[in-house]
Amino acid sequence: MCRSIKRLRQPAGIDPTQDEIEQAARQFVRKISGIQHPSSRTEDAFQQAVNEISQVATTLLQDLTPLKQPRTLRSRHRLRRPVPPCYARAPFRCPVLDTGPRPRSSIPTSQ
Repeated sequence: MCRSIKRLRQPAGIDPTQDEIEQAARQFVRKISGIQHPSSRTEDAFQQAVNEISQVATTLLQDLTPLKQPRTLRSRHRLRRPVPPCYARAPFRCPVLDTGPRPRSSIPTSQ
């Protein structure tokens, strides 16, 4: 639909103002009606639609559970498996990950 409509539901503690909700409702009504600037004939219907959508949006935002705070970079790093220090330096010679000598190919080579 319209890419410039911003998301009003934010993490806990950040509630949208009534003005932001009304602006989003006005933008929504403009988009679905195709009217950018209502004339004197359509002003009443336009404003009534904006008011109704604002009320519904306010009720919706109050009834929804708040979003969780996004994970920080530090909490993401804690979830990773630690890398052995030798593997970080030289991945091809790490004794922690070494499974022993590699078997030679059983296919004879031509000489």
